[in-house]
Amino acid sequence: MARIVFADEGKQAKADLGVSLRKIMNECGIRMRFACGDGRCGICLVRIARGMEFLNEPSDREKMILELLKSEPDKRLACQCIVEGDGEIVVSTQH
Repeated sequence: MARIVFADEGKQAKADLGVSLRKIMNECGIRMRFACGDGRCGICLVRIARGMEFLNEPSDREKMILELLKSEPDKRLACQCIVEGDGEIVVSTQH
């Protein structure tokens, strides 16, 4: 189980492995715009301040969108981030 810290909102959550950040955000009541939900639109961009190693590797589609957005290496799409390790993940929704 991972601990997710949403730094900007002052909220924390525990997450089982295999759950997306988008789902965790929804369950915590963190409001963020989402359009497609499958990594095509790039609207749900977040910054992973700490704990990237506890998330899945970006898919080819996510890499393409991040490249189109000219994102920095600490950015990911919340709908595509899947918790894969036990540890602390610190997320910033304001970047």
